[in-house]
Amino acid sequence: MSLEILDVEKTSISDGDIRMVAEMEVHPEIRKWDTDYIHHSSDLETNIRGFRKFLERGPEDEDQLCLLARLDGKIVGFMGVHRFGELKSHVGDVGIMVHPEYQRRGIGTKLLEAGIKLARQKGFKRLEADTLTTNIAMRKAAEKAGFRLEGIRRKDINMHGQLRDSALYAILL
Repeated sequence: MSLEILDVEKTSISDGDIRMVAEMEVHPEIRKWDTDYIHHSSDLETNIRGFRKFLERGPEDEDQLCLLARLDGKIVGFMGVHRFGELKSHVGDVGIMVHPEYQRRGIGTKLLEAGIKLARQKGFKRLEADTLTTNIAMRKAAEKAGFRLEGIRRKDINMHGQLRDSALYAILL
């Protein structure tokens, strides 16, 4: 088994790779942790178009970076970082997902570690990872990669009508 971490700015991404990322995002085990689900379609074809557009603008968009994890030719993980905006242009918001069949193998941690290195090169000074307090896998991966818990926000996220607590992790670069 050979894990590759791919920077989409430097790697040719095939339609098959895009489909694998989109399939991952609509997977029920991924969607249950997606705190931004309201902005992510559950329709596969809509996600394929969205990821294609996202990945195509990647090289010219200084406000985002994207890494993919490929294991034995299959895309099994995704990490994106987006700048917050003008007042917080030095801060990046981290999003990550690993296909459920490939979780608990350190892939998320490897994506985060590679993302930290790339974000530093791109001039980010701080990365934040916001997750549900119940998402223990994400919390452990963030801690292994050097992120520190900055706080718990009670009833912070409305997930399908339920108010859920979130944990804010951050790392200074």
